[in-house]
Amino acid sequence: MQIIGLFTYEKPVLTFDEIWTHCRFPKSTLYRFLDNLTRRGLLKLNPATKEYRLGASFIRLGQIAQKGVPLLEVCYPTMRRLSAEIGESVYLSVREGGEKVCLSCVEARSAPIKYAPTPGSVAPLHAGASGKVLLAFMPEEELEELVEKGRLASVTPKTITHKDRLKLRLRQIRKNGYDYSEGELVPGTWALAFPILDPGGSAFASLTVAGTLLNPPGPRLKKLVETMKSSVGKIENELWKDEGQEARKRPPRVVRIRDRATAIR
Repeated sequence: MQIIGLFTYEKPVLTFDEIWTHCRFPKSTLYRFLDNLTRRGLLKLNPATKEYRLGASFIRLGQIAQKGVPLLEVCYPTMRRLSAEIGESVYLSVREGGEKVCLSCVEARSAPIKYAPTPGSVAPLHAGASGKVLLAFMPEEELEELVEKGRLASVTPKTITHKDRLKLRLRQIRKNGYDYSEGELVPGTWALAFPILDPGGSAFASLTVAGTLLNPPGPRLKKLVETMKSSVGKIENELWKDEGQEARKRPPRVVRIRDRATAIR
C-alpha cells in the first residue's frame, strides 16, 4: 500500500528511482515488490520509458467503488427541478469504455416537441455534448489512448470524426468547463452538458439539458450555463461530502460563458 499510495493525480507515472526515494526499501526487495504488483495487474510498466503507472485492475476496483456512490439518488431531485425550471429534458450519463450510457432522464413536460434519450441507451463518447465532457475530463493518458486507438464513427453529418479536431474541441471544453452541441448525436437537437467531477477533477458522470432546434436556447444559453453550473456544484458537494476535506480540495470549477455562436464552433 505504501507503493500504491505514491501515485497521485499530480504524479500518475513514477520511475523506479522515484519510488525507491520515497520507500527506501532495499533495491532488490523493491524490484520484487514491483514485479509482483505488475504481474497482478496493479501496476503497469512501460518498457520504453521504464516508468510505472497504476494498472487495469484499479479501473475494475474503481468501478466497484463507484457502485457504492448514490449517484442517481443524489442527482434525480436536481434533475426534476432543472427540467421543471428550464422546460427541457435533463439526463444523467456515465462512461462505459469508449461509450456513454444514459442512466436516467427526466422528460420535459411543457415542451410540445421534446428530445429525451431512453435510459440505458448507448452512444459513442465523441458524439454529442454529454459524451464529450466525459472525454474532456478524463485522465490525460487514458484519453490519449482512447482517442488514438478508437474509431471516430460518424453518427450524424455534424459528428466530429477527425482526431485533431476532436482534441482541439476537448481542450476548449476543459477551458470552458462545459460543452454545447447541435445535431452531433441526433439531428435537429441541441445539448448543454457539464461533467460531474470526482475529488481529483476527473469526470465521474455528466449532466445534460437538451431540446430540439425548433426551440433553441438562443439568448437563454448564458442563464442555462449558470443554472447548470450551480446545480452540478451542489451535486458534487453532496456526492463527496464524506470523502474528507483533503480529498475534496481541488481548484474551483472554471466556467467561461460564451455566446451560442462561439460555443458550437
